[in-house]
Amino acid sequence: MSSPKNKHHFVPRFYLGAFQSAPRRINVLGVNFSREIQNASLRDQCYRRKFYGNSDTIEDALGLMESHAARVLKAIQSTEMLFAEGSEEHGTLLAFVAFQLLRTAVAAARVNTVIDKTTKQVHSHDQRISSEELESAQFGFDDPVLFAVPVENAIGAAWRPFADSSALTVQGDERVGGVRQPADSGYWNTTARLRRRHR
Repeated sequence: MSSPKNKHHFVPRFYLGAFQSAPRRINVLGVNFSREIQNASLRDQCYRRKFYGNSDTIEDALGLMESHAARVLKAIQSTEMLFAEGSEEHGTLLAFVAFQLLRTAVAAARVNTVIDKTTKQVHSHDQRISSEELESAQFGFDDPVLFAVPVENAIGAAWRPFADSSALTVQGDERVGGVRQPADSGYWNTTARLRRRHR
C-alpha cells in the first residue's frame, strides 16, 4: 500500500517538466510579487496540501489521466501532428484540457460563490431566517474543488458526480438556525448549519 500524498498538484508535474531549467528544476516568476526564483524544485510548484480532500482518490484518478495525456502530448510533440477528431487520443487530450480548467483554486472559489448565492436565493423567503442572518452567512463546501472535479475515475466510463466528496458547510462560529437540504440530491448532505460570518 502506498503512503498518503500530501501534495495534490493542480498542474501536473509532467507538464511543468516541459519548462524545466535543469533536471527536476524550474525557474519561477511570482505573479503576486515580482520575484524570480532560479532553479526552484519542480515538485514543489503548483500544488496545495490535500487540495482534493483527505483521500487520494481524485489525485490518483487524475494521475491516471495525466499518464495517458502525457503519452498523447509526447506523441504530438514528436510527430508535430494532432490526432484525428473522435480518436481515443483526441478524447484524452480534450479530457485533460477540461480537467485542467476545473482543478484550480479559481474553479473551487467559483463553486462556493454559486453555492452561496443559490442557497441565499432559495431561502430568501424563508420566514424562519431573518434576511440579516441569511446575508451574514457564507455557504459552501469545505473542499469545493471536489465538486468542481466531478468524477471518481477520470478515464473510466463512470462520469458521475462525486456524491460523497464533501459536506456542505457554512463558515463561521455562531450557530443561529438550521436549514434542511433535500436528501439524496446527489451533491448535498442532508443538513447545513447556518452561522454568522466573522466580521
